[in-house]
Amino acid sequence: MLSVIVYGRNDNHGYNYHKRLAISLNCIGETLSDPNDEIIFADYNSPDDFPTIVEAIQDTLTPKAKKHLRILRIRSHHHEHGKKTHLSILEAVSRNVAIRRSNPENKWVLSTNPDMIFVPSEPTKTLTSLIGALPDGFYLLPRFSLPESFWELSLERSSPKENIDFLRERCEAFHLRTTVRRQGFLKYDNPGDFQLMLRNDIFQIGGFDEEMVRGWHVDSNLCKRMALLGRAGKSLENELIAFHCDHNRKESLVHQRVVENDWERFISQVGSAVASNPNWGLQDEEIEEIRLKINPHISALSSALSQSVKKDYVIDVHLNSFNTLTYAPARVFASLADHLCHLPRAVDIAYIGHNIELLKICHQYLNEKGFSGKILCLNGFLDDKLPSSVVLVEMSQLIAQSYLFLCDFGMEENSPHGREEYPALKKQLKKVMKSFLEIVRQKKAQKKSGKFIGINVLHTDFNSIFSKDLLIRSNGHSTGISYGFLPANGKFRRRKLSSILQYCVVRYFFSYSDAVRSFLARTKLTKKYFKSLQ
Repeated sequence: MLSVIVYGRNDNHGYNYHKRLAISLNCIGETLSDPNDEIIFADYNSPDDFPTIVEAIQDTLTPKAKKHLRILRIRSHHHEHGKKTHLSILEAVSRNVAIRRSNPENKWVLSTNPDMIFVPSEPTKTLTSLIGALPDGFYLLPRFSLPESFWELSLERSSPKENIDFLRERCEAFHLRTTVRRQGFLKYDNPGDFQLMLRNDIFQIGGFDEEMVRGWHVDSNLCKRMALLGRAGKSLENELIAFHCDHNRKESLVHQRVVENDWERFISQVGSAVASNPNWGLQDEEIEEIRLKINPHISALSSALSQSVKKDYVIDVHLNSFNTLTYAPARVFASLADHLCHLPRAVDIAYIGHNIELLKICHQYLNEKGFSGKILCLNGFLDDKLPSSVVLVEMSQLIAQSYLFLCDFGMEENSPHGREEYPALKKQLKKVMKSFLEIVRQKKAQKKSGKFIGINVLHTDFNSIFSKDLLIRSNGHSTGISYGFLPANGKFRRRKLSSILQYCVVRYFFSYSDAVRSFLARTKLTKKYFKSLQ
């Protein structure tokens, strides 16, 4: 019967976004009553290593909302208009992606926003039953405001029926019904919070206008084009009440720089109902669909670590344990997998290192998660039997194709390599260091950003190398990993003199780094700069 279209991204849009979203999705789900009804959430341009915003709040969603929910993940590489807009999310594209992929058996499409609550005037009615009785047309509603403190303190995320009943019974007592009317085809202020249309009509006019890559007026443009189609907006205000969870207490990203779509171009001068983009809604692109069910991350993690010996670990951080060059892959993998679990399924990942055991665990995990990409490894590093997802490549191919770089500055503690003498281990890992430096050098020359994960980096010589050019996130010793980003703009944080000295020692005197560092740590001039190693 009905496809409800909402969109957003995993950011901090406005005030208490998670609660507003959960309240809205649960209340919408509560008002749907047809098996084919669906709520399609278009998650646009969330950071690729983040979950979608709906996945992030799924523990607060009701079973009924989850039953109707579909999540379409529009990745950052789909943000093709990025150079023409200041926005990190494009409303028209987001809505069109959802409309294109909506259930073709549904007659109606409702375009709305993820902070709306719809209350049927009659308690026995549902949104579905109300719409099912409507003649063909284009329908609008006035929007009533719920102040921040009202919805935040009075409405429970997981109690949609109670929320709907409360608003129906108390809205007049709290004087919440103020209708703001507009002349002509708009009919109401803020028409985009409820635009109900026939699925055939929105397909006929080519979806929302994707040329609108600035803020505001996407909804007004649709009203104008629907009017040109002969679908002047009709009102449902006697049958349905629309409440908006206001969120102006905190400035949102869209309000920080207000650059509006041109009203004259996109509304006043529009003379045709049909938009100009024949491939609207990323018709030719593959869009990931996510259903809320048992999270495959935990099952994939369990499978990948099923053969590992279960034990507790102890890390001693002192001078005598500095430059411990072996580790247990199972100990670091749960933290490493945190950076892999939300990646696009088809991307290639670079691995620079010698740890076959870690590669096998990565392969098992990614395979269980349904990844189709490859793990790219440099020729000359690995000679054992490799997992099927591993491909040996040259440096140029690894840099060109890799989405993420895993740099392993350690050996598996129980492997033959791990039992080698300390000088031999350092010699092996020097190859990892030189490759890492070359990758960073080339990426900087190309002015391209990149994410790097360093394994067994902390409390070793390699920390000074790994952190020199990256914007490092704070990392703890217990995780076994460190990660950071190479900025495309070439702007780096100022470094302490101690970090510069340690980098120079490791970079240019690697074979003698232990002796040089030990000597400098004892001299009066440089002793204070090496406190972190004592």
